[in-house]
Amino acid sequence: MRHSEAYEDFFVMLNPGCPSGLRKDGFNPDTLKSVYDWELKEIEDAIWDSFVIQFRAYDLCIFMPYLKEYDGLSELKRILFADTSSVRGSKYSVTHKIKYAVILYKYSSDPIYIDVILECLNVIDSYKITDYSKYNSCLLSKQAAFVEMGNMKPCQKIYDFFVKNYIENTGEVSTEKVIHFISKENVFRYNGICLSPCPNESDAVWQFMRGLNPQSENRVGRLGVLRNLESGEFNNYVNCDRVVDDMGKPFRSKYSESDYNEEYKPNESFDNKYIFVSDDGDGKKNILARLIGNLFG
Repeated sequence: MRHSEAYEDFFVMLNPGCPSGLRKDGFNPDTLKSVYDWELKEIEDAIWDSFVIQFRAYDLCIFMPYLKEYDGLSELKRILFADTSSVRGSKYSVTHKIKYAVILYKYSSDPIYIDVILECLNVIDSYKITDYSKYNSCLLSKQAAFVEMGNMKPCQKIYDFFVKNYIENTGEVSTEKVIHFISKENVFRYNGICLSPCPNESDAVWQFMRGLNPQSENRVGRLGVLRNLESGEFNNYVNCDRVVDDMGKPFRSKYSESDYNEEYKPNESFDNKYIFVSDDGDGKKNILARLIGNLFG
């Protein structure tokens, strides 16, 4: 009997000689759902042997919580919380633990795994002082963690995480600039504004959003932006809903003006900050947002 395409693709990927071009996208997360029933045990045996016994393909961790022949969920938790002071091997590296915690959070929505991710990111940041070359080697994993958290089920801890990085991250190196933008994008998304580039440059929302990205920002200015976002001041200019918690309430930042040394002054009303000009002659709405004062630092 001929094997399924998912089965054949899985073992091509698992082969140590698999071309790097094929491996870059990782295993298909739908493999366990796509193979035939009679193929499933062989697939799970291969996953367990490769990940748990040999550990030669750490990206197989995506399948662990969903195994039927093995208790992959408990094993992934064991690896995640293992005492690394007495354990050696890349299986227990901080970058791999971030991936395990992401998988377990997506599976369970347990906020304890957010704590693990944040702890791992703090460890990576500590390398700036203790081992800068190691820090550089972890930067892409750090960036990937920010992307993953932006795609996970929203919670207050994730929102606070993005808020902190949006306000305080200086973006001094290229990867940190990406991280800063990812944080900003998610802070705005939580508050109902989409920062994704609009295919129609005359779109009112996109024209308006371009005014929210000044060349020079400071922490107090970004805190001012946050206050306006959380107060719903920009809601009339957006076309997407605000992200809410399980109780249906918008997320709120724990940060306040007292967290900063610089003086924070309340902003003038939104209507006095921007001048809107419409009608470009073609019947399209052409809204130009002009920044006046210090709303955005």
